[in-house]
Amino acid sequence: MPRALALCLVLTSCGDTKPDTPAPTPAPSPRAEAAEPPDPTPPRPARPAMARESWFVQRVSADGKKVLLRDTTRDAQGREPLRYRVILTDANTIESDVSLPALAALPLETLLDSGGEKPGAKLDLNDPAISSELIKIGPILAPFALGHGGRIAASPDGAHVAFNAGDWILTAERGVIGARLSTAASYDPWFTPDGKTLIYRRMTGTFDGIEGKYELYATSVDGTAKPSRIAGTAGAWEPFVATKDAVRFIATAGPHAKTCVVEVPLVAPFKAKRLGCVGGGAIRTSSCVLSPSATWAACSTVQELAEDDPNSTITVRGKTRHSKKLEFAMTSFEVATGKVGFSQVGLGSVSAISDDGKLVVHRSQQLLLIDPAGASHELHPQGYVSLFTYFTDATHLITEQHGDIVVLDITR
Repeated sequence: MPRALALCLVLTSCGDTKPDTPAPTPAPSPRAEAAEPPDPTPPRPARPAMARESWFVQRVSADGKKVLLRDTTRDAQGREPLRYRVILTDANTIESDVSLPALAALPLETLLDSGGEKPGAKLDLNDPAISSELIKIGPILAPFALGHGGRIAASPDGAHVAFNAGDWILTAERGVIGARLSTAASYDPWFTPDGKTLIYRRMTGTFDGIEGKYELYATSVDGTAKPSRIAGTAGAWEPFVATKDAVRFIATAGPHAKTCVVEVPLVAPFKAKRLGCVGGGAIRTSSCVLSPSATWAACSTVQELAEDDPNSTITVRGKTRHSKKLEFAMTSFEVATGKVGFSQVGLGSVSAISDDGKLVVHRSQQLLLIDPAGASHELHPQGYVSLFTYFTDATHLITEQHGDIVVLDITR
């Protein structure tokens, strides 16, 4: 296998306007010479170029054969277009490509930071295009873990969809919009693999009077059952890894608390269990990754030191002073035990980790592979790679390059 097997998943440009429609090819003149017979194996048609850095790898399927991409290009109002693509990695083909303009046009915010509903944040949910888009997106998201596509999710059969309209989550069944889950700010819906329960993050207060505190809540798949709080899930956040029986995710319970992996069974009573942790106190995590089976985790951390940074200042109430120096580091650990595998100051940012503890570090647009014992070697993708990468198995890694997807063999 070559050092970097490019899958060449060049995706469609997502600017504010559609590309010009190509003019039809004129028919040949009657006096034109006869063309040579075509090659019996026609070449694969070229895909249109995609704007750089406009797509995000939302999810890789458990078997590594499908990649869910989400368009993250924002318009002047800060809205994303809600466009999704599913790529079949083995065949190097686009399985589906769907845009949801009616859903994307819904208000981004429906609540004020100070509390209460935002004036003028009306939800017009009677547009038939919204119902059509809810029906369309269900089968696209259903094959992926917990049906999760960011602000929208689908049940395993694709019939039920939960979606954010501003700061609220609403539900729909086969395009018919039903219950709103809560008057409180709620985000990131998930559906359990048995198709019976809808789980989501709901704001329940703050950690420090400023930073919002979110906990997981569970309700029926149609959102009509009274939501129940899942204790022990404060600070629930990405990334997550789901199996048939449980979900493991990253949680930080407060600005100065440890960042931990929390496990929640995907059947009632949803009793949460805290597993391995990192950081705490003056050490905060800036990003974390989980291995495909959530047996290993790794976090980039930052610590404020006592020493002033002469090159950085901060102004508070008209007074300017030096900021403190920051120390950046990274740590990998076994999820079940919290045992540290690799820890080092500097070096780069965590990018991915395998189920046997091999850590991928992103630094200066390059990737470095480090095993738990500290042995390392560079991976050599051709050109720029995005920060986060994804293991599909023990030896292969998916990464994104300006909208292209490549698979790297980490043994080479």
